[in-house]
Amino acid sequence: MKILIIDDEKTIRKALGFALRKKGYQILEKETALESMRVIRTHSFDLIIIDNQMPFMDGKTFIERTRKAGIETPVIMLTSETTLLGPKHEKKDRNLYAVSKDLDLSEIISIIENKLDQIEQGEPN
Repeated sequence: MKILIIDDEKTIRKALGFALRKKGYQILEKETALESMRVIRTHSFDLIIIDNQMPFMDGKTFIERTRKAGIETPVIMLTSETTLLGPKHEKKDRNLYAVSKDLDLSEIISIIENKLDQIEQGEPN
């Protein structure tokens, strides 16, 4: 499965990428949402993992723009904003899952793998 990781924090981006590559996933890492907009128009991914707070374009804006462009790739948005967590926002976009950035890396990886299993099995979010 192909995963796009978008995060301006290099340590988080690299840690996620390393952990997911070890599990056999194909990973592409990008530092900005703007740069990623170009990539998703020419490449397909099974999952996008994006940080919400980034310079130039935040995760929410990125998701809005991809949806307007007809790209419905499932997204895991990493956020520290508790107002974005929970089922209220996920009901608006069934392909969006917000995850607290305050979790341990192992917990985040576990959530990502669960989401990938759902995608692979064709289950709804």
